[in-house]
Amino acid sequence: MYKRIISILGVFAFVLSMGEAASARRHSHPPAQGVTLSSDTDCWVEIDKKIVGYVQKDQKVVFPVSPGNHAIAAANRDGDLWEQQVNIINRPGQVVVISFRKQHSDRALLENDVADLQRRVGQKETELAQIRDQSPAPRYTPEVAATERKQILNAIDVYASHYGTQLGLRDSRNQESQQVSDAAQQQYLENYFQHYGNTTVQATDLAVYGFGLLWAHHLKAKAHRNQLAVQAASLRMEQLGDLLQNPTSPLRASVQPDYLTMQRDVLRKKAHGRLVTASGWLEYSDSSGVLRLSCSDVKKVKGEKQLGVEYVSMAGGKKKTRSLKLTAARKSERSLLLGDVYLACPALTE
Repeated sequence: MYKRIISILGVFAFVLSMGEAASARRHSHPPAQGVTLSSDTDCWVEIDKKIVGYVQKDQKVVFPVSPGNHAIAAANRDGDLWEQQVNIINRPGQVVVISFRKQHSDRALLENDVADLQRRVGQKETELAQIRDQSPAPRYTPEVAATERKQILNAIDVYASHYGTQLGLRDSRNQESQQVSDAAQQQYLENYFQHYGNTTVQATDLAVYGFGLLWAHHLKAKAHRNQLAVQAASLRMEQLGDLLQNPTSPLRASVQPDYLTMQRDVLRKKAHGRLVTASGWLEYSDSSGVLRLSCSDVKKVKGEKQLGVEYVSMAGGKKKTRSLKLTAARKSERSLLLGDVYLACPALTE
């Protein structure tokens, strides 16, 4: 039992030292020159059609960009959109201020107009009937666009919380928690080595070496799975960035209303079906029926060309492991199915 405890402590020391080294490397590079942004409202920021990070109200955040003209856009949780072309010259003190005052004012005027319209609804019955008969595109009003942007930003929050750091996003909300985590980790290591006993040095070194090899193999496999998830999140964030500026984009057809649910046409052997992946579950359906699985039912997924899903189901009162093999109907989507499942079930990358 004593040796087992020493071995476990050794593994923790090995893992934490790796984290400390990574943290040191992360903070060793000086910040790149770029554009300093501030905003009168919490918002997500996009530069040159790429989501780059989050800016809190009245805070200044620096985003690395090269000198020259750049298209900067921002959206807040009310669904307001701010856009501007900015010439970045990298001079000290250059700050671009994002202001949603005009959008707030426009929304207030719009709400007054809506209230007035409601009071006169009896007089506008004919006009409202004509509006309802129009095609969906003309009825895509500013109110609907704002609602869509709110849903898009909610989806961006979800993906950024899981993969933001690896996507290179700057989120000031996480800076303080990261500092606290680093300080706690450093204190733990100092206390551990301060009470390190000489009689256990050889045993601990051997345990660390052995467990280190096993842990390195585990980390390599985990890193590969995580990389696939990050690539999928990057593509999804790119789509969301396009939709943020134009919610009527054709991309809208491939994403379900919550912007976290993806639907793709697939093949199971020669049968045509549909795979839907959403936060916490996935569903396969074809002419023979529907198979819906929660992420806890899924034990393993694999295959970057053909998706293989191993899951547990009940049969005769007993749990049995079954397999589902799917291929995307479109060749361009065959490498995307595994990423879709990882985004729906992040625990599978652990």
